[in-house]
Amino acid sequence: MDTLAYTKSGSVIQIVLNTTPFAKLILLVLLIFSVISWAIIIRKWLFYRAVRNANRSYLAQFSKRQDALQFSRTGPRFDPSAMPAVLSAAVLEWQRLTDSRSGIRPGPASADAAMQIVGDYAYCVGYHSLQIFNIDSLQSPKLAGGYSFNDGSWNRGGIAVRGDYAYLTSGGRLKILNIADPTNIQFIAQTDSITATGPVTLLGNYCYVADVVGYPYSYSLKIIDITNIYNPQFVNDTHISARDICTDGIYLYTASDMQGFKVLSVDDPVHPTVIGSYATSGIAEGVAISGNYAFVADSDDIEIINIENHSNPILINRCFIGGGNFVALKLQPKLHIAVLALMESSRLILEM
Repeated sequence: MDTLAYTKSGSVIQIVLNTTPFAKLILLVLLIFSVISWAIIIRKWLFYRAVRNANRSYLAQFSKRQDALQFSRTGPRFDPSAMPAVLSAAVLEWQRLTDSRSGIRPGPASADAAMQIVGDYAYCVGYHSLQIFNIDSLQSPKLAGGYSFNDGSWNRGGIAVRGDYAYLTSGGRLKILNIADPTNIQFIAQTDSITATGPVTLLGNYCYVADVVGYPYSYSLKIIDITNIYNPQFVNDTHISARDICTDGIYLYTASDMQGFKVLSVDDPVHPTVIGSYATSGIAEGVAISGNYAFVADSDDIEIINIENHSNPILINRCFIGGGNFVALKLQPKLHIAVLALMESSRLILEM
């Protein structure tokens, strides 16, 4: 009875002050979690209100559009609305279905493929195979030849072509093929001592491979000596992140996933060093070089970077593509186009 009377007459603050230290600690913890919970609730409420308003604004703009395809490429994005990404994905799927109905059917090397363009030929590596296409006419590419590995390959692989030879990754190994006659491709050799799974570029007597390492996936640049094409030798794992790689004949350039775009010096070809970098806005997945410019496939964008000063790359433009999941980005300067390969067998050809 005395305790009840004290509770009725005393204030809440007095009750708290008169509790044990342990009880005070429990109350403090509850107060902290209560504040955090309300902060999360308020933040989520503000976020969803912003999404709702962005969706309304996007739909209002979409209702005024003249061309849905053009709007999906260049229309406003209205962050944090997901509708622009949904529209881009829908347009890509529509294009895929349209191409299928018009008779343009991707072959086995189309899905999740790596690609190298040399002259009028496109060399594509996909699941279990190499396919060579004559692209003298971009509207009607023709299959010129191919080679099947039957090695259980699951990764996208990579390819670099020099003279009569193709250096490609498939089945977790670097393979060297004689492609002088596309109708009669000959196997030369492969590496057996290391895994080699990703994009490939050649510089001097070395083959540089952007390799997928472990799970969850990380990426590392590996180097293979190809002085003797009949006996390629692994020489170094640089541990430099590289999801894609290319060269201008002097420097190496990498799309380094979450680490953005990197420029590497190969004064010592076995131990390349990073001399410049640019933090892209998303995940750097593909890279290609033309003159003083690097084109980086970065999540939903192509970021164009000035590399005239290799130690200080500078972003000069960004082109929204949408769809994400780039698997190849190659330039064809003679035709002034950039060819992009995306997941789900999609292709985009952009005028530069």
